[in-house]
Amino acid sequence: MPTVARYFLKWDALLLTRVTGRFRENREARFIRWISKSADGHVYPAFLIAMAALQSDRWKILGVFLFSFAIELTAYKLIKQMVKRPRPFHELDGLVNLIVPQDFFSFPSGHTAGAFVTALSTAYCYPCLAAPACLWAALVGFSRIYLGVHYPTDVLAGACLGILSVKAGLIAGTCIFASSAF
Repeated sequence: MPTVARYFLKWDALLLTRVTGRFRENREARFIRWISKSADGHVYPAFLIAMAALQSDRWKILGVFLFSFAIELTAYKLIKQMVKRPRPFHELDGLVNLIVPQDFFSFPSGHTAGAFVTALSTAYCYPCLAAPACLWAALVGFSRIYLGVHYPTDVLAGACLGILSVKAGLIAGTCIFASSAF
């Protein structure tokens, strides 16, 4: 492995152990688990469908949301299977995970990617909610590190994937719906 890659992996593991080594009390852990669970796969699409239903151009918005999620989910699964990075609790001695993840591999964070798709889609419909939505997405990412199931770079990659998926979804949705009667 190249020296630069080893250097980043070392700092990635160090930052993870700093986050998981402190502030892991029961009350905080319960709150962090709740934040993480709020980004489970079945939760945010339902939220976005309900949000789109409240918009006058609901079909266009729903189409953009669905494109964004389809792009994110497809890319997430492909990247995860190509990279196959083990979870941190499998690699780092003494690290205890506070939840059981859905799969074996760590990179990228799907919860974070989905949370950023949701946050940016919310900001698209309701700009006044951009700050709280993005704060929630960032907390989801932090929760995945805190719970010991992702490295910080997994979360960063998930955030980037979510952002890029919404951008691509907006482009695809705008192109498709620009010529339609919706």
